[in-house]
Amino acid sequence: VSILLQGLPFVVDVRPQTLQLKILVLICIFIYAFFTFTWSLRQFGFSSVLLGAMPILHNGEVSNEESDSYAESAGKVLDKAAHSNNYGLRAYYFSMALLTWFLHPVLFILASTLVVYILYVREFKSSTFKVLRQVNTDWHKRERALQSIKDDTNI
Repeated sequence: VSILLQGLPFVVDVRPQTLQLKILVLICIFIYAFFTFTWSLRQFGFSSVLLGAMPILHNGEVSNEESDSYAESAGKVLDKAAHSNNYGLRAYYFSMALLTWFLHPVLFILASTLVVYILYVREFKSSTFKVLRQVNTDWHKRERALQSIKDDTNI
């Protein structure tokens, strides 16, 4: 790798120690991504089990409060799985930027900035985010309306 990179005119530092450090950092990111993804898969599996075992509201066997508590706990496990999955994805995104470090540090900075921009757009400017935000807004409107009805009946 060192000999190959030495032939490129825009590569800055091709000392073996520097290349070893860069490869080690890349390996660490891939190991982190692997374990984060496998943990997210396990958590998604746990979520599936919780959804399959969810108590059914009939015949008064389970109260609304118990059912709500169970659903909230299952939702928390699913949320943790999604976060772990996102962390694994981000590790892969940044590993792509890290590859440019082999060529030039300035290119690495530019690629990292590009990855941050891409993640920002995908997380906060995407059509998926807009739908999720609308669902959240609608849900809170519903909760406020139900609370208002509950408050009116308690007067």
